[in-house]
Amino acid sequence: MTNNTSRVRRAIILAAGKSHRLDSLRLNKPKPLIEIAGQPLLAHHLNRCAAIGVEEVFINLHHLPEQIRAFVGDGSRWKIKVTYKEEAELLGTAGGVKGFSEALRGDSFLVIYGDNYSTFRLDELIHAHFCHARRPDMSLVLFQQDDVSGSGVAVCDQNDLIQSFIEKPAPGVTTSHWANSGIYLMEPHLLDCIPEGTCDFGRDVIPSFLALGKRILGVKTQGRVYAVDTPELLHRTRAIQATP
Repeated sequence: MTNNTSRVRRAIILAAGKSHRLDSLRLNKPKPLIEIAGQPLLAHHLNRCAAIGVEEVFINLHHLPEQIRAFVGDGSRWKIKVTYKEEAELLGTAGGVKGFSEALRGDSFLVIYGDNYSTFRLDELIHAHFCHARRPDMSLVLFQQDDVSGSGVAVCDQNDLIQSFIEKPAPGVTTSHWANSGIYLMEPHLLDCIPEGTCDFGRDVIPSFLALGKRILGVKTQGRVYAVDTPELLHRTRAIQATP
């Protein structure tokens, strides 16, 4: 897989959001700095990016931005150049990526939701993207989840190309249990298909890509994605062990 990982040298880590559902814990820190398995979520993401040869990472900021800047700095600890963009108003997951459009043009790039913890290896996503018989415009990691009511859910064909995508489906709407991990590999021409302003991948952009006929590969994993959006989920995620 190493030959393919060398093709992806840039990533954006989405770190702007705030979860009001964690306010009762009085953490006084942004979600990407919550510690899981001994280190902040952002450190896990940067370690994984460094391990596959990513050279430049873009991080969007909004809630308590000075804490993220202080922890990550210029990225030299990971031998990665880090560029920040602060959002005066939250732009959503896709809007946050759109904000870095000019810097992201030219080559394939990773998108990582900064407030999740994943056991999935980034090189597996890159390998699947570049080795698929029909080169996709976008690839996203999917994992199996029993209750998908709070997730984006994909339905794939026999070639693992996504045919439909539903954000937070109502009961009975879909039988799929393949949930969106918030880890993507995108081709830069898709940046022109993301509208200006506030928009989200799950609710707005992935369905619009499919409507435009874009090929989106679902990379199915037996790994897990752990959220920290509520005190209960945070407690459950903190009980897991770190993975390489």
